[in-house]
Amino acid sequence: MKSTLTTLAMFALAFGGADAGFTKYSEMTPTGVVTVDQVSGVCPAKYTSGASNIAISYTGFPVGETVDIKLCFTKAKISERPWRKFVDIVAKNKQCWQTAELAKFFKAGAYVTDANGAGTYTAELPVNTAPSEYTIQVLSKDAGGGYSQYQDSKNNNNANSCSIKTEIYNNLPTNLVGVQAFFTVFSIVVLVAAYTYDKAKNA
Repeated sequence: MKSTLTTLAMFALAFGGADAGFTKYSEMTPTGVVTVDQVSGVCPAKYTSGASNIAISYTGFPVGETVDIKLCFTKAKISERPWRKFVDIVAKNKQCWQTAELAKFFKAGAYVTDANGAGTYTAELPVNTAPSEYTIQVLSKDAGGGYSQYQDSKNNNNANSCSIKTEIYNNLPTNLVGVQAFFTVFSIVVLVAAYTYDKAKNA
């Protein structure tokens, strides 16, 4: 009987034991600190999609575990937008699906936490990131691939931690923007004129 119980215990540890980790936010308590670092001593007014990098640092995380990073809409930016709603299951949390392709992670397997429980990572802002306001979420994965801990930069009230406001990258020179606008308007005028002429001709 004792041998049977021991065998069952081993199977339980193998398939659902301590290394299995968590898959829901509600199973974890936010701990540690996540910071969106300043650039040259100041917080950027805006980050440009496809052109800016976001410098991230964190402390108080399990040593040796790999972290995933999510870019999440702020609470104000998911209001009345069900396609961005918070979902308790980490992999299905739409609040943190920020790109046109609905990428579930900003960067998976971003960094292995140092011996002091800290880490840093610089992430390029994808070109297709919607212009909005975001926070950075860091999740630590245990040996079994489940999550052991998470924290969000929204919980960091230190003035040195930056807020994230994004804008679309526009690589057209100012003179070309003007030319583009002219031809857009010109095309509309030609289209209206052609329609009016054709209608009068067939009247």
